[in-house]
Amino acid sequence: EEEEDVAAANSDAGDEDEQVEDSDESPGYSLHLRVLLVCNIAFLDLSYVSYSVV
Repeated sequence: EEEEDVAAANSDAGDEDEQVEDSDESPGYSLHLRVLLVCNIAFLDLSYVSYSVV
């Protein structure tokens, strides 16, 4: 039961995970940043294309 509680706490506390530099947390955090970055780039490209068309 303790492992489930820790997993729930980690998923809920996204801000606190920044301070933790464990090998288990880093890949997930970097992946999260990559997803945000890709979404931002895709949004900028989409808005640029729509602006160019108009």
